[in-house]
Amino acid sequence: MIQSIHRFLFLLLASSFILFSSCSKEKELDFIMTDCNEVAKAFQYFETLSNDRNYVSRYEIQDDCFVFYLNTNEIVALPDKCIDDYSENPATSQLTITFNEGSVLTLTYGSLLELDFTYNPYKHTPLSGLIELQTDKAGLLKIIIEHKDPEKGEFIKTFSHPGGFREYPVLGLFFSHMNTLTFQYVIDGTIVYSDIYEVPVGDPPDYLPEIIIDVVKEDKMTLGMHLVSYRSKGNPTVAFMFDNDGEVRWLLDYTNHPDLSWLNFDVGMERLRNGNWYFGNWPSQNLYEADMTGQIINQWDIPGYEFHHNIQEKENGDFLVTATKWGSKHENDLWAIEDHILELDRLSGNIKTVWDLKESLDESRRSLGTDEFQGVIDWIHVNAVQEDPRDNTIIVSSRFQGIFKLDYNNNVKWILSPPRGWETNGRGEDLNPYLLTPVDASGQLIADAKIIEGVENHGDFEYPWMQHAHFIHPNGNLFMFDNGDRRNYDFREIYSRAVEYEIDEVNMTARQIWQYGKERGTNTFSRIVSDVDHHPDKNNILFSPGAWVDNGNGTLGGKIIELNYDTKEVVFEARLNAPGIVFHRVERLSLYPE
Repeated sequence: MIQSIHRFLFLLLASSFILFSSCSKEKELDFIMTDCNEVAKAFQYFETLSNDRNYVSRYEIQDDCFVFYLNTNEIVALPDKCIDDYSENPATSQLTITFNEGSVLTLTYGSLLELDFTYNPYKHTPLSGLIELQTDKAGLLKIIIEHKDPEKGEFIKTFSHPGGFREYPVLGLFFSHMNTLTFQYVIDGTIVYSDIYEVPVGDPPDYLPEIIIDVVKEDKMTLGMHLVSYRSKGNPTVAFMFDNDGEVRWLLDYTNHPDLSWLNFDVGMERLRNGNWYFGNWPSQNLYEADMTGQIINQWDIPGYEFHHNIQEKENGDFLVTATKWGSKHENDLWAIEDHILELDRLSGNIKTVWDLKESLDESRRSLGTDEFQGVIDWIHVNAVQEDPRDNTIIVSSRFQGIFKLDYNNNVKWILSPPRGWETNGRGEDLNPYLLTPVDASGQLIADAKIIEGVENHGDFEYPWMQHAHFIHPNGNLFMFDNGDRRNYDFREIYSRAVEYEIDEVNMTARQIWQYGKERGTNTFSRIVSDVDHHPDKNNILFSPGAWVDNGNGTLGGKIIELNYDTKEVVFEARLNAPGIVFHRVERLSLYPE
């Protein structure tokens, strides 16, 4: 570890002055030394004072003593008879005291400003550091990182510091580079502190993917970096962010963590509204919150359950969690996995609501397949959950049973799925009335039975197949990544899509509004995992197939594609070449939380 510690005292100089009254009030003063042979005590005292982050705020000289006023409101003194001379240096804001025996004590006094910098403080983020700032003067902390390419300029981050003690992350260093960092502190427009640090960072780990940037149109892109919740490495899974040049600028790797060295965050890490990360660890009952330097801030448990796939922060700050209940039995007496949803109170850690999907859905349905192994059945395979705050419901995505809306009493509101095989749920209720009927672009019911069943596609409508990563668009419509696995119940057409549906809950219909990806065929096909997001600032869609994607020349991996919603112009495209599942989710985020 590189640890550089710089301390600096910014002084508001107070003019020294001499009082011609005697220092007869010795009993009110705490003398650091009483004999001129005890000079070492003075040096020791002021060194301890500095180490404890205390300081001399001002001084004055009385007839026979040198009086120091401390920031702790204490008053201490030295006998004037032991001091040969003293002087002030306004340029350095220092007071120099020369003792009779020749030793020189240099003090800085005024208002404290202490800045400590530590590289990779918790051993999990090799492209990051941490500033500890202590000052009783409000100001601006400016962090400047020089780009490894001089033509690229500098990366500047400014924090408003209210005074007191705070910690600030330093993010965005480069691998294989001697990083030059400048830290400045500014008060009322004046730079009162400035220092430069040279931080060498070694080569990137071998497990990172090859990143190839094919399209960059920065003026048309959403600002930020590309967060990848990376799966190809194996455990511990890692998260990293890369810039538009393909340079990795942030990496979180818990290999050295005592509890997370085998982390599998499944879907991945996402950013809370407070700026920290949140994620679960499969297969365990543990959920975590961590900051940008990898420090674990909070941990929650879901006793009796096992996390898998996804955690979602609700508007009120609580969590929705996809879970497996230990010992939960399927109708065939196998252990049923990945078929529960939990609502977790974030403050208390208590489970508030439980949705057992065997009660609300049809656990006997096999129309899109199922997985059975070693006494376990994965009949639904939930992969995502989102709240719909408009009517206090949740929307759940599953691999084998489509996508559906539930209320907080576990009642079905609607189901978007090919209709083959739906019968009754665990309560004996017929589920067919809840199936959404497809309509064409004009809103007219589609009459063709093969299209309704999902055997064939309409020019205006296709069902989603094995979808992931759904969300509610600001216009109220439902977006998702339609993987297209087993499309039309077979493998005739191989493509994945980002797709938007308008759900009419009164008339129980689904109208396809927008799609992208079908025209690219196997070039963006991912039969599992994958992500889609909307960025309203440029009205762009981030379309990210994440596993075994054809990246050309026999290479497989994942892709990140940003395109304009209105024109479908691709404004960014990157290939991530790596084996297996490269990622579940990717996000476009600012490096520093906003």
